[in-house]
Amino acid sequence: MKNIIVFLYILILVVGVSAKQLLNIEEFVILATAKNSEFEEILIAELQLKYQPLIGMPSEELLMAVKSSYSFGELDPIKISLSRLFLNQGLTTSLSYIYDHENDVDPKANIAVSQSLIRNAFGRLNRLQLEKIDKENEVIYYQVVEAYEQYLAELMTFYYSWSLAYANLQLAQRNYDDSLTLYQNMQAKNKHNIVSKSDLTQSYIQVIIKKESLGSAKTDYKKYYNHIKQSVRLEKEENLVPDFNLDLPIFDADFLKSYQGFKENSRTYYLFKIVNDSSLLDLKISKEDLADSLLVSAAVSDNDTLKKSFSVGLEYQTSFFDHKNAAIEQVSEIAHDANLLVTGNNKYDVETQLLNLYEDIKLMQSLIETADDKVKQSEIVMKEDKKYYLQGRLSFNDYLDSINRFEQFKFQRISRTLSLRILILNWKEATDILINKQNIFKQEIKVDV
Repeated sequence: MKNIIVFLYILILVVGVSAKQLLNIEEFVILATAKNSEFEEILIAELQLKYQPLIGMPSEELLMAVKSSYSFGELDPIKISLSRLFLNQGLTTSLSYIYDHENDVDPKANIAVSQSLIRNAFGRLNRLQLEKIDKENEVIYYQVVEAYEQYLAELMTFYYSWSLAYANLQLAQRNYDDSLTLYQNMQAKNKHNIVSKSDLTQSYIQVIIKKESLGSAKTDYKKYYNHIKQSVRLEKEENLVPDFNLDLPIFDADFLKSYQGFKENSRTYYLFKIVNDSSLLDLKISKEDLADSLLVSAAVSDNDTLKKSFSVGLEYQTSFFDHKNAAIEQVSEIAHDANLLVTGNNKYDVETQLLNLYEDIKLMQSLIETADDKVKQSEIVMKEDKKYYLQGRLSFNDYLDSINRFEQFKFQRISRTLSLRILILNWKEATDILINKQNIFKQEIKVDV
């Protein structure tokens, strides 16, 4: 009994090591997004977004300064000041305190407020700049999403290529086995002078050819398999094989309706809008930055007799005959107009790209239908040719052609099915529907495969 248990245990180990582990496209995506550090490298750019407004704008922090000096045996008055800028209001406030210990003078305090009224009136320029930074952050965010989706589509395309390489390997192995079996059968018949030496030699040549094809198919498959292992960060050796679906994928989209929905809901068109809005903000910022400067200030201070004094001031700056600023404003206008033209042309390019992709999908669907028909008809011919060959009514070469044609059409059907899946994958990526949830930064994505 003990020996039986040991034998069963060893058998389980052997089977466990050699058994093939099927990996479908859904499982592959889950493993890749969870383990592949390439995705983390893409997503890490999002972590910088919340700091961009703090870097790109003046600080609203409360600043404190202490100033004094010592010269010729005397300590100069100590001045302590606090100041703060309120960005959204364009308001600057300050509080200063002067203490003259050497001359026994009463401390002096001063409170000052300044407000811009034309250039950056009530913080308008600052608010425009903050809005511009928000737009830039949105662009970065969607670029991260786009890069994530693009890399994911690249891996999924590679999965389908791996599947095709596996199908080619299976076909090559089957062709080699069949050619070897046929050759062995003809060897047995040759002993009884049933087949000619020429047919036997032709059969052996087919074995050699199929063996070469099998070697090439194995090498190609190993290359794809190595990439798949790297994509899912496979730490231990496992015999993964693709579990791909050869059913005809469904694609019944109407182009006009699909493109209308794409214009209304896609990231691509929303990015077009953001880019145009950002360009308009650049124009407004440029004009605001070139405006005249008018600064209103008010101050309250204590004097030596503890009496308060109040002062109000105006500071106005303008320029005359400034051709440079006029040129800058014109260049900003031209840059905005150029950006609108570029965005409009990009929309036409995207529409053309999607239309061509749509036509490719429709063509591939039609080619798969013809491939199905060729497989059915060539199988009928192959079976008939086998009868004719066994009856001596068909040459061996013609029978081999019939077999090879049938196998070629079968592989063609598999190849076109996987090509259609890749085209539909490209369509989903191009129309921004591959990732159903855009909150990829919290790992809440669901991929439409």
